[in-house]
Amino acid sequence: MLYCEVNRNDYIIFRIHSHDSTRYNQIRLVEMEFKATLSNSRILRGVIEAFSYLQEETNLFATPAGMKMSDIDDSRVAMLYAELQKELFVDYSCPEEFKIGVNIADMIKILRRAKSSDKIILEHQSENPNDILIRMISDKSKRTFRLKSKTVSDMGGMEEEEKKEDILQQLEETFRDKFTASITMDGTMLDEIMKDAMIVSDTIRVHVLQAENVINFVASDETGEVEVEIDLDGGVLDYNVTGDSEGTYALNFLDNIIKIQSVIDNINISIGSNIPIKLEGNILTESGDGTGGKVVYLLAPRVDDDDDDFEEDFEPGDFDNTFDEEFEEDFN
Repeated sequence: MLYCEVNRNDYIIFRIHSHDSTRYNQIRLVEMEFKATLSNSRILRGVIEAFSYLQEETNLFATPAGMKMSDIDDSRVAMLYAELQKELFVDYSCPEEFKIGVNIADMIKILRRAKSSDKIILEHQSENPNDILIRMISDKSKRTFRLKSKTVSDMGGMEEEEKKEDILQQLEETFRDKFTASITMDGTMLDEIMKDAMIVSDTIRVHVLQAENVINFVASDETGEVEVEIDLDGGVLDYNVTGDSEGTYALNFLDNIIKIQSVIDNINISIGSNIPIKLEGNILTESGDGTGGKVVYLLAPRVDDDDDDFEEDFEPGDFDNTFDEEFEEDFN
């Protein structure tokens, strides 16, 4: 005789009775395709907030090795790539790759509701492929938010995400030989410099002088000026300078991305003369090591009409065209 029942854990229990034995079998009603657990919301919220300055919506890509996100702003001057390795998570299960589009502001609002002691669980279920569940678990309660998927333009499946990673690698390769300075700084120091600069201007000029062995940050307009000079010997964590370099960059883009310093170890700055600046760092795990993933950010320089050297080093629109040509060909 066959009996079946559904238990509270969403399993169908089959019991087969015969005259001399009873056999059991069970089938899970809801298959969990993806489940990722973090000890708190701090790291995920920090990464998501960094993307909020580029787009209103983006895609989360999940693979067996971890999660990935990448996007560019509408003006095609900034690109951000983030990789969260499975080692970052307390528990991580992703049998196969998938993507889901999310409204960034909605996700940030949800993550900000988490208490510092709440465990965060992300789930994607096969029976609801257009939803992502965000659970907040504490000793006293379990809260579940269901976020509906968004259709994000210019995006496709994992093949398109891999192409986007290839574009990032191509851009890094294009400018690698033009980077004449690589400087690793404490993120908190860099954050303070941006705050000082924003008092007087909306742009900042970064200037590395090899002979003087310093890096200068200068912001100015008709109301005043602020200059921060840092001695590379003792003032930074590490550096490699092969020549002078300088560029002017939009402060709102730099200030917003540097806020991610709270979840990475340090910030490495790669800079040349009037070419995109690259900032990158390793995401810290709960144990404090930098094996949780990485963040890479590229920002094109601001162009001054009277900057004669700019055309020699970096044609106006080169960075924009690099994005446009690659993205239009691969993603449209």
